Amino acid sequence: MVRGDTLAATYLLAEATPARSIMFNRRYNSAGIDAKADLTGWLEAPPEDWRGRILAGVLFPLILIAAGLYCIIAQRGLIVGRGWYTLRGTAAVAQGIAALGAALFFHAHAFWGPVWRLPIIHELGRIVGAIVFIGGFGYVLWSAVR
Repeated sequence: MVRGDTLAATYLLAEATPARSIMFNRRYNSAGIDAKADLTGWLEAPPEDWRGRILAGVLFPLILIAAGLYCIIAQRGLIVGRGWYTLRGTAAVAQGIAALGAALFFHAHAFWGPVWRLPIIHELGRIVGAIVFIGGFGYVLWSAVR
């Protein structure tokens, strides 16, 4: 029997056996990383199960909203660079606005993404959230540099 025939027979036998568990059906490369894992579209695909939607689409945005409202109301914020920088005044308000933008982005992406009837909420929420986050955080960085 030729080596190619043996490999083909082994492959056919492996394909014919039913998979019992996904965990034991993966092929790993030499570094121990799943060879089938494709992480190219991780930001494009929202979570499909309800746990991911609740965790990433409700709980995480609520934490960001609480932090953003604290920064806006108390006018105090904190960023990390080479040390801890305390923000006060308009920079802290901008940081709070950036946190609210990030909360809108994550909520629109994770919670409204799987809803196929309302794709406009998903797309517009992500766009507006990203613009608000970039604007607010850009002002925070600009005020830290000047």
